[in-house]
Amino acid sequence: INAEYMGTLDSGNIQLLKQSHGVEALVGTLEWANPAIQCHAAGSLWHCAANDAESRTLIRTHGGLAALNKLLLSDNPAVAENAAGALWNCVVDEENTKQLQALGGLTSLIKLLSSEHQSLVENSSGALSKCCEVYAGTRTALRKPDGLAALLALLQSKQATSGGLSNAATALRHCSRNELNKKALLDLGCITIFVNLIATLESLDTAEDLVSTLLVILNCPKKEEVKHAIREAGGLGVLLKHTHHPPTSMQEKAMATLHHCSTVPENKHALLSLNCLPALTSLLASRTNQITTELREYTAAVLWNVAKEDEVKINAQTNDVLRVVILNIDLQFGEVVVENAAGALHSITLHPPNRDAVREQKGLLALAEVLIRTEGNTDANPYMLSNVIGALANCVCENSTNQIEIRLLEVVPLLINLLHHSAESVIKECAMCLKNLAADEDNSALLGQSAVMSRLLKMAQSTSLSDKTRRIACGALAALSHLDSNRAALERLKQNNSSSPNRPATQKHWPDHIPSPTTDAAPRVSPSSRTHYKPP
Repeated sequence: INAEYMGTLDSGNIQLLKQSHGVEALVGTLEWANPAIQCHAAGSLWHCAANDAESRTLIRTHGGLAALNKLLLSDNPAVAENAAGALWNCVVDEENTKQLQALGGLTSLIKLLSSEHQSLVENSSGALSKCCEVYAGTRTALRKPDGLAALLALLQSKQATSGGLSNAATALRHCSRNELNKKALLDLGCITIFVNLIATLESLDTAEDLVSTLLVILNCPKKEEVKHAIREAGGLGVLLKHTHHPPTSMQEKAMATLHHCSTVPENKHALLSLNCLPALTSLLASRTNQITTELREYTAAVLWNVAKEDEVKINAQTNDVLRVVILNIDLQFGEVVVENAAGALHSITLHPPNRDAVREQKGLLALAEVLIRTEGNTDANPYMLSNVIGALANCVCENSTNQIEIRLLEVVPLLINLLHHSAESVIKECAMCLKNLAADEDNSALLGQSAVMSRLLKMAQSTSLSDKTRRIACGALAALSHLDSNRAALERLKQNNSSSPNRPATQKHWPDHIPSPTTDAAPRVSPSSRTHYKPP
């Protein structure tokens, strides 16, 4: 048996072993009462199952899983260790995992997590982790015999090897994909445990697994509570530190977690108190090939969230936020980056002094370039377009210089065309932008020469649009009506519309009172509720 044990280290020998029915013979010797024979037989099967699907099938069909499961309870730790190692390799196949679970193998493996023999703990946790990976049913079954608590205890063990810690973290990541497991983990206080370990673990791979688990748990009905719990455990600072240094995958996951957390006002304040802006702006100022697109997306999203705070808006010109936001309004970085950067600019330009700065730093040109390059592209991201146009609407609000600049950049025809976009968020922002632009007489005359008033009139009467969008359309028409020629043209449109024989009987009549153009002149922010990170 010892000779066969050593021989199975070679893949060629494993093939010869199968041809001579050696796998079946090894399974049979697992039943022998001699611990040394059991140890070597289990070790040989461990090697055979490593990279050979046929061997794993042979072990199952000849009763090897049941025999190995019995050896998990052996008083000899070397026997139990090799049995657990063999099972770890066997459960790569889903059918083996199901059979082991039916044999009660999960309960035995969970008990071994508290063994004083750490090599045995490492193999047992590895087998559990693999079971959870390949078969969703294991994730549910593991919860019932206190498997989640045992894995959390292993994570906190001072004696655990790096391999054992890694296996436990990976198993919990897989288990957290089950909704009931998320609740159970939260009830067990997993957030504080994870944050403390992410801050102190030497293995970045294991820490990354725990960050991944946080991300998965954030996608649950109690996600708002989770966001607060991460802050209360000191997790925001811990995650922020991990965004500074490689590996890139860890940076991405840490920033993605901060993206989720930064939607909560208390977390925005906490991030700002941690001086997050230099870290965010430094990453966003990187060249295209210096950080991944995903990291740039998440970073821009976090910046967008914190940019809604007054202290960021007021100091946007001095804290480098405005410069890097404009820098990232560039389609070379991808539409999601532009969406998030434009969203941040949308918020920043609620502060009137920033509107001139946007123009001076060529931000209007950057916004216009996005609209020019996406003209006629029906697949363009509507959230991106909404934020770009919304930022433009803010920039031209009560700013005559910007109103002229937008006309000179020939953006007005693009906005008119986008009034026919299929997404209501886009046409709403277009109507707001045109309303603000109409404060300039030349812009108003230019708009009056187009079919824009007819389109706005239809929007104001539409029953398929929200009340808010219809009110904005009314406001835009009111702003255009300040010009005599536009007011006359609008009256003719109203008369023609009222007398049209094809006009549906259920359609609302144009209101007799047109709101003042100043009643809805303040720029608005429409925070995106989208989440870009794809859970691992």
